[in-house]
Amino acid sequence: MTGVEEEAPQQSIPVEPPQPPKAVEPPQPNPLVAWITGGNAIARVGIVVLFIGIAFLIRHAVVNDAVPREVQLGGVGIAGLILLIFGWRLRDTRTGYALTLQGAGIGILYLAVYGAFRLHEMIPAAIAFPLLVAIAILATWLAIRQDAAVLAGFGAAGGFLAPVLSSTGQGDHVLLFGYYAILNLAVLATAWFRSWRSLNLIGFVFTFVIGLAWGYRYYQPENFATVEPFLVFFFLLYVAVAIFFARLASTPAGRMVDATIVFGAPLVGFAMQSTLVNDTEYGMAWSSFAVSVFYFVLAGVMHKRTGPEWRLLERAFIALGIVFATITIPLAVDPRWTSAAWAIEGAAVAWYGARQKRPLAVLLGVALQILSGPMILLEHGSIDRTYPFLNHAFLGAILMAAAGLVTHLALRRAGSWAAQWMFIWALVWWLLATFDEAHQFLPQHLELMADLSIMAATALLFAPFHRRYAWTEASWPSLFLLPAMIIVLILQLVHLRAGHPFAGGGWIAWPFAVLAHLMARHHIETAEDRGRGGWISFSHAGLMLLLVVLGSWELHWQLIDIGLRPTGWLSPALVVVPSMAMVLVSWPVLQRRWPIAAHPWAYQRAGVAALAVALWIWVFVVNALHNGKSAPLPYIPGFNSVDLGHLFVVVAFMTWLRGLKSAGLERPPYLTGNRLAVFAGLAGFAWANGVLLRSLHHWFDVPYRWSAWEKSFLVQASLSIFWSALALAFMVYAVRRASRAVWMVGAALMGVVVLKLVTVDLANLGGLERIASFIGVGVLMLAVGYFAPVPPRAPAAASRIEP
Repeated sequence: MTGVEEEAPQQSIPVEPPQPPKAVEPPQPNPLVAWITGGNAIARVGIVVLFIGIAFLIRHAVVNDAVPREVQLGGVGIAGLILLIFGWRLRDTRTGYALTLQGAGIGILYLAVYGAFRLHEMIPAAIAFPLLVAIAILATWLAIRQDAAVLAGFGAAGGFLAPVLSSTGQGDHVLLFGYYAILNLAVLATAWFRSWRSLNLIGFVFTFVIGLAWGYRYYQPENFATVEPFLVFFFLLYVAVAIFFARLASTPAGRMVDATIVFGAPLVGFAMQSTLVNDTEYGMAWSSFAVSVFYFVLAGVMHKRTGPEWRLLERAFIALGIVFATITIPLAVDPRWTSAAWAIEGAAVAWYGARQKRPLAVLLGVALQILSGPMILLEHGSIDRTYPFLNHAFLGAILMAAAGLVTHLALRRAGSWAAQWMFIWALVWWLLATFDEAHQFLPQHLELMADLSIMAATALLFAPFHRRYAWTEASWPSLFLLPAMIIVLILQLVHLRAGHPFAGGGWIAWPFAVLAHLMARHHIETAEDRGRGGWISFSHAGLMLLLVVLGSWELHWQLIDIGLRPTGWLSPALVVVPSMAMVLVSWPVLQRRWPIAAHPWAYQRAGVAALAVALWIWVFVVNALHNGKSAPLPYIPGFNSVDLGHLFVVVAFMTWLRGLKSAGLERPPYLTGNRLAVFAGLAGFAWANGVLLRSLHHWFDVPYRWSAWEKSFLVQASLSIFWSALALAFMVYAVRRASRAVWMVGAALMGVVVLKLVTVDLANLGGLERIASFIGVGVLMLAVGYFAPVPPRAPAAASRIEP
């Protein structure tokens, strides 16, 4: 059998060669971060600085004639040409640096021509605009020729910024928008050849932002005939840019859609149109109707002449047409009767879309609600509000909140990421409705505490649903309650209208808010959350610190109210509440109860550690500023207001450290090892010196301030003797304990005494500059970027390998 097997011919089985391991591509960095950190960042920043400096130079030339304008602008133009030519010659050897120089050169040429034309009126429009067109064509050709989006972006940004940086607040808006029309035509031409989204966004943002800024400052109704054509032109141009972008940018699922421009152009353009036709009857209604017809026609043409890969962009245009058609009728009538209906209709459409898994219907329903919001706000001031809660303003806002909540629940059931945003939308409208109603019908001094009570009640209302229905968003009001309480406290501290936190209804609102916070936390916390760090621990520690601030402020005000301001007891009284808090959280009885038992780290480590730091700082501040006055009691060292405050601090610290040990918690890092001795020694040294200085103040009439101590021989001599005695005590103790470290402390203190004797005691006995800076720094940074650019990153030690 064995022989047969041996004589049998052996067939060779092909073996596949082992596949080499495939390196995993690292994730693509954020484009903005990559632009800042990658390439020659120094040169790019230098270009920006140089460009701003040249803009300052041109504007300076308008006001000052020290140097002829022709010379200044000629020099600017020559500088732009030099950068452009130098960058072109370096395009093969230093590509990144060369593109940066070319972009700067284009921007500076824009600046020079525009400054000569508009600011100095040195060249007529018949020459200026052909030059601008030529620069735009040159920039477009260079960018496309070198396939360089960076160059196109630099050139476009420089062109758009030229009028802004060189503006003197005077000029013709027709020339400004005509100039921008040329730049945008260059953007459109580039979009036909390249799908550079960054360039499209630069043109879109600069055009409409600067247009909005001009309209806000300078627009008058008589400008309508010259402004409206440009607005329509820019709107149509960026619709075309969006189509050109989709033509060149595609994915396996179809053409890419630049949502920022597709939806941003009509949104921003319509907002600007509202200002232009504000004084025209039915102006917005006709504008909305025209835009809806435009989008429907555009979508129809695309449907007939394009393939299925264009359907996403086509549906976006249909959705825009539906939106503008929907708002046409409300814009023609009183918005009061339609805004609430919009919200309800939007909720119904969104609910239907979520149930039928139709994203477009969901988007339309959400859009209807968002568009109805401003209508509610616009009609707010004209509504009769005779009765609280039973008025159109409150009921309209409540309907907005209810519609948002219904939409949230529908989207949550469908698993949509937009559900969270709709909950925030509903919550904001609920708070706006209730806040506004409280401000309308309550006295002014009760408004802030009413807001606090509403937020606390909202948190308490939603919290039980979190655990019962696994409703994550129901916990958000309770999570936001602590930051809201902190903001309210800051507002009270800043305005001081109430004088103390319990005024203006605070004696009800603050206890209710604290109780609501604790009850809400108890509802939303699970067994896994007990002892967990992060936001949960922060909320408990933050509440503890908030209570300490509230108690200290209220105690301070009450002491003032009973007439203790002149007595010197106010500053020491600040440590009473923090010290009591440190003692209470360290009390064994409370350590075994919720919430301290569930979150010992938050209360006994994080919260009390913050109090410990505050009290430690208080020791230095009070010893530097408080003279120990304790009326009506006489001053006795160790038995005055300041020293009694120190005793409170010492007891609190000792109780806290003992409580940490009994709870099995580690001390904070800054109180481990010798650090505790160092911090305690520094505080004790400050306290001891304070006792000495306060005694000299009360017994020898030495004023309690730094300037008096510097000039008083008695104070300086007393400090020298005291420090020497203290150093001697340290050193003697060290010898007995054989502690070199303690001895070194004493020796150092003695050295300070000797230095003080020599240095203190002995003395007691007897316009164009900004431009030059910007340009100079910019040139230097360019030189650095050329001769010493940022070195490349070191290669990784080992690549990540995917089996």
